[in-house]
Amino acid sequence: MCPVVHPTPGFSGNHGVHPPHRKGAEGIPSREGANYDSTSVVVLPGHNELRTSEPETPEEADPLRPVKRLNGEVTRQRRNPYAGGERTQVWIGLWTKGGGEKVCLKTLRTTESSNELRRKRLEAELPRWAELRHPHVLPLYGMVTDIGAHLFMVTPWREDGNLLLYVKNNPRLDKNSLLRGSACGLSYLHSRGIVHGSVKCNNVLVSQEGEPQICDFGIAGIMTAEKDDSGSVSSKEPSGEVARYAAPELIIHKGSTATTHSDTYSFAMLILECITEAVPFPDIIDDAGVIHARISKRQTPPRPSGQESGNHISDNLWHLMHRCWSIEPHKRPTMEHVHHFFLEIS
Repeated sequence: MCPVVHPTPGFSGNHGVHPPHRKGAEGIPSREGANYDSTSVVVLPGHNELRTSEPETPEEADPLRPVKRLNGEVTRQRRNPYAGGERTQVWIGLWTKGGGEKVCLKTLRTTESSNELRRKRLEAELPRWAELRHPHVLPLYGMVTDIGAHLFMVTPWREDGNLLLYVKNNPRLDKNSLLRGSACGLSYLHSRGIVHGSVKCNNVLVSQEGEPQICDFGIAGIMTAEKDDSGSVSSKEPSGEVARYAAPELIIHKGSTATTHSDTYSFAMLILECITEAVPFPDIIDDAGVIHARISKRQTPPRPSGQESGNHISDNLWHLMHRCWSIEPHKRPTMEHVHHFFLEIS
């Protein structure tokens, strides 16, 4: 069964998640580029600037107060990023006061014009992440702000990488077990009122024990947020990469907000990706072709023809996936239902 784990009673910003004394490591999205020169990273303006308004509560003065500060406890292992992509950059770190654990230091990539808006959205998301306690959700140890001018999120480093890399490197493992755990983690997020917004195998990491853990929830909403000429917040049109996984309502209607329904749609794409070990619509290479297929033709992926044990999708699972791909969001099953499906076939 998927345990429902609630925040520890009395949890506050002064008591972060203490790591297990074991190695781990974060997987790196395998399809994203690594052009580090075209953008900068999120910069935190001083939270302690003098203000002329009425006195603020501690939470108003520092919205990140619930997140454990690890300044002085984490060192960056090298100057240049280990890897990165369109949304994030990743460094290897060492938590010197956390048993010497190897950790992931992650920061958002952003342009100067979007820096302030994305910083505010990050401030809203991190405290929610810090309070989550679940075996199938990647924990947030805390953050550091004393390595240059960047805010770094500190998480375990997952040596086995993301879900897609893991299944490719371990051909004999039980994929249903990994999908069950992934569904469990996403269902837990939904039960806490959290929408992921970018569900795919790259955003599920695998622990040393072989357990899938959802990561990077909320990052998609932060990184696609922009201000238009009127000052209103909108979302950029999805790229072909995003369009491979996104629900049709997010592709067709610019500025649409991700929901639990759109997460469910994307999870069916994750199922397909995990089983076939290929991205959805692998025969369509260019972004424009993917978007055309998804918007103009309203295509869903064809059923894989391979019957070998690692690539077979049962009739019942294919039926569930098509329910998740319903064009009408309210007709899609909940992630709790999807999780129970995998429990029943285990």
